[in-house]
Amino acid sequence: MDEKHPSVQECTGPLRRVKQKRRLAYFAVAAITLYWVTWRVASFGAQACNELLSYTGEHIKWKPCGQVNDHRVECSDINVPMDQFDGQNSVDNTFNIPLIRLRGKNATQNLLPNPGGPGGSGFQLIHSEGGYINNIIGENFHLLSFDPRGVNSSRPLASCYPNQKTRDAMSNSKDADPVKDSPYRYAWTKNYIKGCVENMGEHGKYINTPQTAADMNSILDAVGQEKMVYWGFSYGSLLGQTYAVLFPERSHMVIIDGVVDFFEWYKSPILKSDFTDTQHVLDGFFDECIKAGDKCALSSLGGSKSEIERRVLSFLDGLKQDPVAVHYSATTYGILDHKAMWLFGVFRHLYAPKTWYQFADRLAQMIDGNATDAFFAYGFGESSAFQPDRRAHV
Repeated sequence: MDEKHPSVQECTGPLRRVKQKRRLAYFAVAAITLYWVTWRVASFGAQACNELLSYTGEHIKWKPCGQVNDHRVECSDINVPMDQFDGQNSVDNTFNIPLIRLRGKNATQNLLPNPGGPGGSGFQLIHSEGGYINNIIGENFHLLSFDPRGVNSSRPLASCYPNQKTRDAMSNSKDADPVKDSPYRYAWTKNYIKGCVENMGEHGKYINTPQTAADMNSILDAVGQEKMVYWGFSYGSLLGQTYAVLFPERSHMVIIDGVVDFFEWYKSPILKSDFTDTQHVLDGFFDECIKAGDKCALSSLGGSKSEIERRVLSFLDGLKQDPVAVHYSATTYGILDHKAMWLFGVFRHLYAPKTWYQFADRLAQMIDGNATDAFFAYGFGESSAFQPDRRAHV
């Protein structure tokens, strides 16, 4: 009987099944390997992002916290004594000062910029204007800024209210007439001061310019830098002057920009020059409007500076008795009054002359009976009010 030979299919079938099993095994190994490599890369990336950075000569560590243009930004913080001038008075009480640094590509020292305020955020300055300042000073300086004690992200926070709900309910809004409303303001202020003491405790009286100036020495010590290189804008010019007076031996370069009157600040109960200079700037606004001719929307109100100024100020003064109602939609409406227009409109725009065309347009529309643009710019208070561009001072 002839021997039965297996068919080709019978011969190749088992081999094919073996190859399929091997292929599946290879795929499984490859998948596991790919997963492991991906996990390791992700873990390494997360570790790199969370890794603290240290530099020779410095006594603090930094964490990457963003980028401005093509420059790395890093963040840290230090604790400083509550009272920089009396360690025994501080006991264990401290302020935590957050730090932010934009690294210069060839830098070997730090320049400390302060945006002013008082209470301006160094973090906001670096993120909004850091690239611009870096273009001016070049790559030989790191920009090292901070949130001063008591404000923004520093702790404890200087606040006379325990929470936002209390602030909304208890903050004073009756200031339309400084003479008529002065008894109310005086009574309200007594309660306000008590609230400040209760909420800030013993830290409150140490939130001031000399203490903040001394904090800058602690910042220099933390990064191992002996000499101060500083650039302060507006109130920051006062902080720079104060630092130079208190610590002349460490003041290598102190730039003051938009200069505050040092002697008036510390000796006068009220800054009278602020009122004088504000009037000068307001006069300048109307001067520029006349020079601009038809490009200034207010020029149609009169043929001279004095006539335009009279019409505008008369309109704003009328808001005391007759505020403007603006109804944009069923959920968006409100009132534009004298206080809002001066605090969030006039004063803010005087701070940044490059916005004067925009301000003239809104005023002209209001006088013509359309207050919608002005309402969205100034009618919601501090949260949505115009924020001056600090490049005007750079």
